[in-house]
Amino acid sequence: MKNIKNNRVTIKDIAKYSGYSIATVSRVLNDSGTFYSEETYRKVKKAISDLNYQPDAIARGLKTRKTYNIAFIEPWNSEFFAEIFSGIQDAANENGYSVSIFISNFDKKQEDRNINTVLSNRLDGVIMASAVLDTNNVERLKAQNIPLVIIEKFIIDKDIPTISIKNLKISKQAVNYLISLGHKNVGFMGEPLEVGKVDSRFRGYKKALEDNSISFNQELVFVDEKFRGEKFGKQL
Repeated sequence: MKNIKNNRVTIKDIAKYSGYSIATVSRVLNDSGTFYSEETYRKVKKAISDLNYQPDAIARGLKTRKTYNIAFIEPWNSEFFAEIFSGIQDAANENGYSVSIFISNFDKKQEDRNINTVLSNRLDGVIMASAVLDTNNVERLKAQNIPLVIIEKFIIDKDIPTISIKNLKISKQAVNYLISLGHKNVGFMGEPLEVGKVDSRFRGYKKALEDNSISFNQELVFVDEKFRGEKFGKQL
């Protein structure tokens, strides 16, 4: 057993250690639930634990045509996206998958590289958070039949599921709350309107001002300049 533990453990090693056939060990590893008893299951699982066996992901992928890995593509590092990733990872772990993180930092070339990596490694799915700098990348994923979910940015494609909070409604509620406290000069801070669902938040902000008969003041709108796009000024 000492020699086994010093090298990569294989199914053959587990079979030899447990005294069962390779076929039986394989069925236990795949949780097939057939052609083995509870005692056999327990003994094989103990052998797996004793030998610290780790499945060969490449070999498994060749057999199942899956990588058991999905991509989480985010625009930047933040507590917001970290919390989303945590939830994704929990769900992935429960289903035998792992999650790879890709960050674009609002760099189109980096986003392209991220998509190239996803495609070349045939990841099983993609969760794309917020900004999509190049919609062609969405089309590239679709063309390869890679499942895609987009968070916080709706696109005109009914085939792609999207997840978002009610940005306009919540933004409006936030501004109404500030106004109810007696504030009149309420500002808006954020990225350009084309990023994520910032446009919906901005419309909620303006609607709350309008409903409370407060004039919109362009000087109270602050945008992070490094994310400014050509369309921003036109969308106000």
